[in-house]
Amino acid sequence: MIRLKNLTKIFNKGSVNENLAVNRVSIDVKRGDFITVIGSNGAGKSTLLNLIAGVYPPEIGKVIIDGRNVTSLKEHQRAKFIGRVFQDPMMGTSGSMTIEENFSIALARGRRRTLAFGVNQKSREIFRGRLSLLGLGLEDRLSDKVGLLSGGQRQSLTLLMATLNSPKVLLLDEHTAALDPKTAKLVMDITRRIIETYNLTTVMITHNMQQALANGNRLIMMHQGRVIFDVKGPERDRMTVEDLLDHFGKLRGSLADKTLLSIKTEAP
Repeated sequence: MIRLKNLTKIFNKGSVNENLAVNRVSIDVKRGDFITVIGSNGAGKSTLLNLIAGVYPPEIGKVIIDGRNVTSLKEHQRAKFIGRVFQDPMMGTSGSMTIEENFSIALARGRRRTLAFGVNQKSREIFRGRLSLLGLGLEDRLSDKVGLLSGGQRQSLTLLMATLNSPKVLLLDEHTAALDPKTAKLVMDITRRIIETYNLTTVMITHNMQQALANGNRLIMMHQGRVIFDVKGPERDRMTVEDLLDHFGKLRGSLADKTLLSIKTEAP
């Protein structure tokens, strides 16, 4: 489904601030995989997601999605088949628009624009059906302004909008990190439900090692732009947070980095 070949990204190339953010990363992701990616600050996690999404062009390497080389496609072109949810709950929705208006924009993503009215009865039924998955009662609040919703409600809404057109790939960039533990658990439960319902190929970044082990079927650890650990199957299922910290310590030995990996405490 996703093939990353020798993907490399350098910021401020040739200057004193040159930063090799992603260093020749090659990963094969199967259809339906739910991969969690962990690593300390500056490990290259978000840059890797931005390379997949088309935010940045790589210096070298290729991004192949569903057999198609998309390396040269811009971010808005890849948005037709990539859904993305960011850390900030405010980024994925427009607070000044209603729930149904936000959904209507998401529904039109990647489609040819027409002069037809944006929201009709048929689309409202689609929106209500999707919103009912959340269990938050938002299906009865289609005309409410999104700005009136809580952070957790907005992030849940963003998840539904990002997956409304059944994207080939779902990218989650620490999407529960800005929420309180109770709300983070609620959003993560909804995330799992959506991924399982639509069998979405998913890559999720997190600092929370417990969350990384509690979700998905494969775990990747990054450090200084490289993949230093990639585990799946029974080995991953048996792992604990302590196992991951020990493994990271043996590979890189940095107490500061190990602390950064473990300080996050939101519910898995």
